Amino acid sequence: LYPDEPPREITLSYGHWQATTPGTIRLHVSNPAIGGDYDLPTLSWDTQQQRYLPNLNSTNTEKGSMACPPQ
Repeated sequence: LYPDEPPREITLSYGHWQATTPGTIRLHVSNPAIGGDYDLPTLSWDTQQQRYLPNLNSTNTEKGSMACPPQ
């Protein structure tokens, strides 16, 4: 589901811990291609649905779109 073909690399970072579970997961893609590095939407834990959901208002994303930036 995420762009992870070499030479791209994904770096995960976690925040807003709730006991032993991260409340948010941030995904940064290191991409040596012309499009450069970019961030995917931040994933936030939804306690009602018991899963992580994308925050489409997070940095470097367009509302309503989870597409990678154009190359």
